Amino acid sequence: QIVNWSVSQQTVTGVTWNGAALTLAEAHPSGTDAQNTEIWYKLAPEVGSFNCVVTWTGGLGGSNVAVTSLFGAKQTTPDSTAEADGVSSNRSLIITTVAPNCWIYDAMADVSNAMVASSPQITNLNQDASTSMGSYKKDAKKGANILEWVFASNANCIVAAAFAPDEPIAYRNLYLKGGFS
Repeated sequence: QIVNWSVSQQTVTGVTWNGAALTLAEAHPSGTDAQNTEIWYKLAPEVGSFNCVVTWTGGLGGSNVAVTSLFGAKQTTPDSTAEADGVSSNRSLIITTVAPNCWIYDAMADVSNAMVASSPQITNLNQDASTSMGSYKKDAKKGANILEWVFASNANCIVAAAFAPDEPIAYRNLYLKGGFS
């Protein structure tokens, strides 16, 4: 279970899936740029239709949350994480993965009015009045991967986390004369 969160001036105090707590993977806390972005995850979550509950300080203004289930993900901590902030037009973030074919999720916030994720990022957290978005890349290569956002020059911040796929299962060819018993 992956939850990417993008908001202005609120801090998440907890996330649960079917009542079970998620773990914070990476965060950029609200500071002078008045933005807060976070990514949370849950190892081996229950499968089914359950509530994802996000608790935070402050009001609802400018909050965006996306919840994603990954199938075939390695049940361990994120492969890697990264974060960045500043005042700029456009934001690039390099996240270096150890494993090939990772899923990379990000959460981006700025004080601009229009943000666009560069290809091959796929937007999964839509922009609102406070301009917060998120995206993912699938099948990311092993090594340095770049996440890019295009927008007007403003204060901004981004966090990202990569999640590795399960190791391939090595199958042995078994031949037993007379069949299996």
